[in-house]
Amino acid sequence: MLESSAKQTAVVSTEFPRDLLPLLRCSRDAGPLVIAAELQSGAVGIIEARLRCSTCACEYRIEDGIACLMEGSLTPEDEHEIAILDAVHASTWPDRFVPPPAGWRSEMWDLLEIPPHLAELEPLDGCRVLEIGCGDGRFTMLMAQMGARVLAVDFSINALRKLAWWLQVGVAPTAYQTVRRCSSADVRAHIGLVQADASHFHVAHRSFERALSATPLDSRDKRMRLYHTIADALTDEGRYVGGVEHDSLLRRLLARILRENACRTENRSD
Repeated sequence: MLESSAKQTAVVSTEFPRDLLPLLRCSRDAGPLVIAAELQSGAVGIIEARLRCSTCACEYRIEDGIACLMEGSLTPEDEHEIAILDAVHASTWPDRFVPPPAGWRSEMWDLLEIPPHLAELEPLDGCRVLEIGCGDGRFTMLMAQMGARVLAVDFSINALRKLAWWLQVGVAPTAYQTVRRCSSADVRAHIGLVQADASHFHVAHRSFERALSATPLDSRDKRMRLYHTIADALTDEGRYVGGVEHDSLLRRLLARILRENACRTENRSD
């Protein structure tokens, strides 16, 4: 839950760090991307630019500091999911994160979920991290504060814009906070935002020491393509930490009761 007094804005700009740009690859053929035209830049990096694949000449853009690498047509299911996520993250920009009293993103949930993921990723100081499905940046901001440089990927543009807002505010959108190890309180230079379909996404070969995907993709085929991308992205000593979804015990018990009732009804009808 976010504050009811949330600020409203159309677009929040950030800057894409220049030293993370060589890590990007074409979504079509994994070719290296070069700057075709730099239109606007800032102290941290690039705000507006056109990128071109040096292999197939496919063009992409950096817009409001976000590298937009979506390529090709989306399935109706993908479009539906993007629309839902864009609606969830649409145009609310609070000064601080207010956790819901229960459920996902609550203080208890984040306390259970975040520390184990970060512990498995440690040490993070000086590491480059590929984060798939970054959302509005609760892990992204914490990892950067712990000294990592993060390429944060999501296919919801509004989630990335909200993350850009948290970068300006300077706090992670979670009730859980960690010890800052970054020498600067401003971590904008440590985070590159990318809009891409995780199942059609490529980065430079063996260029990351860590990879994180806290939320799994829906289908087996998409997960396998994601795993191939991560395997190619990690160094030989690299480490991948991934989240998985499972039914809660309560849901399993309810499903069992429903199945047993259905069997009884079927037996009576026989």
